[in-house]
Amino acid sequence: MEVQSPETKVETNYYLGVYDPRNYIPWPAASLERLNDMEKSLLSSVKTKLEFKKVKVRHWNGLVDTLIAKQEPLEAEKQDIPFVLLHDMFLGKAVWNQNLDELSKKRTTYAFDLLGWGKSSRPDFPAEPTLAELEWVRTIEDWRREMKIEKMILVGHGLGGYLAASYALEHPSHVRHLVLLDPWGFVPKPNDEQSYAYQWIHTLGYYLSKFNPLTLLRFLGQLAPPFLRRFRGDLYKKFNSEDPNAIYEYIYQANARNPTGESALHYLSYDFCWPKRPMIERFVGIDSNVPVTFICGTRSNISPEPYYEVQNHRSDCYIRMEFTNSGHHVYADSPEEFHILMYEISDQVDTDEDLNRDNVYTDDE
Repeated sequence: MEVQSPETKVETNYYLGVYDPRNYIPWPAASLERLNDMEKSLLSSVKTKLEFKKVKVRHWNGLVDTLIAKQEPLEAEKQDIPFVLLHDMFLGKAVWNQNLDELSKKRTTYAFDLLGWGKSSRPDFPAEPTLAELEWVRTIEDWRREMKIEKMILVGHGLGGYLAASYALEHPSHVRHLVLLDPWGFVPKPNDEQSYAYQWIHTLGYYLSKFNPLTLLRFLGQLAPPFLRRFRGDLYKKFNSEDPNAIYEYIYQANARNPTGESALHYLSYDFCWPKRPMIERFVGIDSNVPVTFICGTRSNISPEPYYEVQNHRSDCYIRMEFTNSGHHVYADSPEEFHILMYEISDQVDTDEDLNRDNVYTDDE
């Protein structure tokens, strides 16, 4: 269902953290028009024709900003079972700019801004972790229904991987294959002795947990993009664009608006690092009819141990482990390797090879 985009406007209200100082400090304005420009700049490298839609969901009558990459001609089944891409925390759908051309050669490809992030609506989320998570899951399901997709290859990175896994647990019949890219939220919080070797770290973590992580970015206003480039000079290489500053401005503008997605992440996590509802404790119960592929970065700081644990506990499921020569951003650090793996998954779906539980393997076999 297509809904007309709202008029471009400049937003001046900010929610900077769990505690809201916006009534006391005049923060600089966030520009939705500028966010649109930076998204277009990042997506300008995509050769495939892109279609954009605002898709209505139930949560506060929200709108989910969606792009569709589709190359003609595609066989009917490859249109019926598309790739659906869910981004990580603090990002948006434009970060898939290096992947849309290649993925859409195989299947119609959808990417959308999660509710509370990017150009999607910014409704408040319940403060209770389970309810906050399930609101996101319900939003994905609402989006699927509106887009009239019966089955999909659901691909999630980081937080998007956590939510994709949660969706697959709730709605397994609509997930033809689940692809988790270095997903966040599987590992439980370590005990206090492991987490806080020194008291000052415990104290710092306590105070930092009172604010959303990108509070400083919003505080800096238009100084934020050069600040990001100073400390994350590698990002423009990951997210290729003619404008080397586009990714930094995009990240700032995508997070400068009322950050309800950040607040929801706060409700889901301890200090934004550890999940309050670790996925490992639930994912071992994944429906055996949902094939799963984990794609991890060899240089990522997220441990793959829980994914092996899932594989060991669920010998009745197709659960595959793969590694690419990359950090956390497996789709951007090593796009060629990522595309090869996604092509393999697409071919397996075509032949139903991934429904054969005897075909479970890891990349080192």
